[in-house]
Amino acid sequence: MNTKIGRVILVLYLLLSVASCDTAETKMQRKYLHFSNGRELVEHLDQLFVQLAQIDPAPSESKPLLTSVNEQIRKTIESIKNQRLLAEVAESYIYKAHEFGFILSEDRRLAVFSWDAMGEVGTNKLKNIALYTKGHKIIPSSLYGEPIIYHEAHTIQDSKSKHSYVIHGKGKTQEGHDFYRLDALNITPNGLSEAPIFPDRQYSMISAHPIDADARLSADFSIEKDGSLILKPEFWYPTVVYRPLELKGDSTGNRFHEGGFTLKYQLNANDFNPKNNYNFINGSELPIKALDGNHSTHSFDDRINVSVKHEKEENVSQIQVGIYGADLIHIELAGTISLIGKKGDLLFFSQKGLDNKVLLYDLVKKNIVWSKSMENLLISNDKLIFTEPVQAHQVSNKEEIDCKSGTGVQQTYYKVYALNYDVPNPIVEYTQQILCGYRENQSLAKL
Repeated sequence: MNTKIGRVILVLYLLLSVASCDTAETKMQRKYLHFSNGRELVEHLDQLFVQLAQIDPAPSESKPLLTSVNEQIRKTIESIKNQRLLAEVAESYIYKAHEFGFILSEDRRLAVFSWDAMGEVGTNKLKNIALYTKGHKIIPSSLYGEPIIYHEAHTIQDSKSKHSYVIHGKGKTQEGHDFYRLDALNITPNGLSEAPIFPDRQYSMISAHPIDADARLSADFSIEKDGSLILKPEFWYPTVVYRPLELKGDSTGNRFHEGGFTLKYQLNANDFNPKNNYNFINGSELPIKALDGNHSTHSFDDRINVSVKHEKEENVSQIQVGIYGADLIHIELAGTISLIGKKGDLLFFSQKGLDNKVLLYDLVKKNIVWSKSMENLLISNDKLIFTEPVQAHQVSNKEEIDCKSGTGVQQTYYKVYALNYDVPNPIVEYTQQILCGYRENQSLAKL
């Protein structure tokens, strides 16, 4: 009972404090909440955030006080009416030295404030206010989507006379997991709008950290080359690879497309069919001897021997690798495992199951480098080339190829990708090639 009375007294005290601030603020509003310079405005915001931090958001009695302080924060931000004051705010703001986030585009036409509003538990506590320039005016606006804390802004040349903006931020799910998001915006005659400049005409991209992934791995985007290159992270357990998105022009302006290179030779479906008696992927080192029985053994000319035995009852595979006559390396992997390739100290395994994963194992580091569901693959020099099925709407008209399918067979397109398999955190590049295949009775894709 005493605790409750104490909370009520504290809330009443803070309300009286805010009321006195409100009285002062009312006087300031008569002068349009005027700040003589940006440093003064930033200091005023800092004071408001000190007040906000002193409020316990849990008791219901705190809600009016939280609302009042956040309203003062909003009005302070919206009092920025000219470019001079906005530029001075940018000069006075020090990244991570304040309790609010602030970003300003390179051309100074778009700014975003972000902060934790200390909302009720279970709701999104974050708030955003954008300020954009229209003519000689600075206009406040809300942003689309769930609020997050933005920390980076890039100005993108959308066309000769038009810009888009990519803003980069971090948020948390209701479960407390981090996620990162890129949002694309335009300033139009009608105000601030979403800009569909990402692949598939999307205006937002999200990268979330899988629950079972190593917490030390970053799920964040990397934006390079003045915003014209985005590296989008993708988790290939237990590591992260990146998909490049490059800014390219078309008839409708500049948009982000899959980045990569043009493969010098044209692939066809037969290139992925193994051309050896061991069912190894093409381009792999081949064994000089292979034995099959209750377990399979492959011996290579560098004196590496690989033995794989599947234990049906436990559904695990026991792998033993002998290197140059030294002690054995023992590996245990779930499911039915087969050796499908070798390059130096790297072993390629297939893991049969719903995902049909390919695993790359490093004999020197004695760990799995990455694992990924792959349907067709081959090795060419230091690159692993593989295919991924894509939906028909993801194939542009100029990329579309003649793809004829028989009765009862679903037509499927496959994009061809490549990565350097022997580097950490490789870049997965689109090779500008598309193959045609089919899916039949939900079986594996075939080219």
